[in-house]
Amino acid sequence: MSLKSFHILFIIISSLFGIFFGYLCYKEWVNSHNHIYLVYSSIGFLLCIGLFFYCKWFLKKIADLNVN
Repeated sequence: MSLKSFHILFIIISSLFGIFFGYLCYKEWVNSHNHIYLVYSSIGFLLCIGLFFYCKWFLKKIADLNVN
């Protein structure tokens, strides 16, 4: 497995975990109205956004290096 393939797979799996974690925390916040769950939910969704920008940066960087 190449470095590029590994990073793409890792980013997809990490994003799915972040979305799932954010959803679970949001669902818990709706039930309990404890604000810490809203903070955790925001962190999960921000993680996905950060991983999206990291993926764009990585793909650009790897294209500049001409690595397959």
